[in-house]
Amino acid sequence: MGLVDKEKGMYYCANREDIYLRVLKSYYQSTEQYREELPKFYQEDDMEQYTIAVHALKSTSLNIGAESLSELARRHEIAAKVNDKGTIEESFEQLMTLLEAVLEEVQSMLAE
Repeated sequence: MGLVDKEKGMYYCANREDIYLRVLKSYYQSTEQYREELPKFYQEDDMEQYTIAVHALKSTSLNIGAESLSELARRHEIAAKVNDKGTIEESFEQLMTLLEAVLEEVQSMLAE
């Protein structure tokens, strides 16, 4: 199994593949922006915007079945809320790598 659990994502979409595919497409289009925004907010120490971005990433990733990305984003959201940049720094590269891998997987799922 990959990083995106289709069965879990389908569950959140009433087990309707047509809805799931629309959600996947929307996820890909809206989540691509985080490739640039997350590093920017992190480097600029803008924890308010970083919190908003990882909160959205957490929620939408769970909706498609990308639980590992959702969980890591949740940890970053909690850390950002209390301005715990050290915790974010420890796994920032992991978050970005996981985001990239999930987006690649979603893209290939949409191409099927």
